[in-house]
Amino acid sequence: MEESLYKNKRSIMMRTIMVSLILAGLAVLICFYYFGRLSNSKNKNRGASHYHFPKPEHDIRGFRFDAMDGEAKVISIEADRFCIAKKKLYLFSFGMLNEVRLENASVHIFGRGKPAAPRSDGSDVNIPWENPTFKNVISKDVLSSFPVKKLLYIEMEPVSVMLHDKKSVVTRISADSASIRQVYKDIIFRGHVKVISGSRILITDQLSFSPEEGVIKADRHFELKTPQEQTDGKNLITDVFLKPMERKNFIINQK
Repeated sequence: MEESLYKNKRSIMMRTIMVSLILAGLAVLICFYYFGRLSNSKNKNRGASHYHFPKPEHDIRGFRFDAMDGEAKVISIEADRFCIAKKKLYLFSFGMLNEVRLENASVHIFGRGKPAAPRSDGSDVNIPWENPTFKNVISKDVLSSFPVKKLLYIEMEPVSVMLHDKKSVVTRISADSASIRQVYKDIIFRGHVKVISGSRILITDQLSFSPEEGVIKADRHFELKTPQEQTDGKNLITDVFLKPMERKNFIINQK
C-alpha cells in the first residue's frame, strides 16, 4: 500500500516537473517573439522619418559605385551618404544580412541593344537602335563587386534613377525613397513617384521597375499624361517609354 502511494506521488511529481519545463519553454519562446517584434517595430519607426537612419556599422560621406557587364558599364550609383545596417531576415535566423542605406542617391542604368535592320539602300546613316534591354543589371554577377557582401537591400532616400539607351537618357524616375532588391531583381519606388519619358509623364505613389522585363508597374492610383490624353486609374503596366501594355480600372480624358 505504501509502495503504491509512493509511486503515485512520484508520478505526480514527474508530471509536475514536465509541465513546468514545457511552460518555461513556451515562456522563453514568447519572450523571444515579443522582443523581436518590438525591435522590428522600433526599426520601422526610425526608418519612417526622413533621413533618420538607425545606428550603422559604417557611415561614409560620399559614395560612388560603377558596375560592368563585360566591357560595358551597366549601372552607376552615387550618393551623399553611405551606411550599412545589420538585419535579420527571420526572427530565429542566425545569419545577419547587410542593408545599405544611401542618402540623396542618383542611379544611372545603361541599356544595351543593337542597331535595327539595315536600310534597303545599304546606308547606315541614322539607323535607329532597337529598344534597349536592361537585363542582368541587378544580378549577383553584376553586383559582385559591390563593396558590401551578403546584401539584402539597397535603400535610397530620396532617389533619382535615369535609364539610358545607347545615346541619351530615355526615362527619369524620381521618388521619396526606393529599394533595390537583388533577390527579386527589381526596384520599388515609394512616395511622390514621378516618371518622365519624352512627352509622357506618370505620377503615382508607388511603382516597381523590373530591368529584367523592361517593365514599369503601378498597382495604385496613377495619372498618365500624354500630348493626346490623360489617363487616371489603377493597375498600369508600361514599357520603359511609358507606352501602356496593360491598363485596368482606368478613365481616359481626351485633350
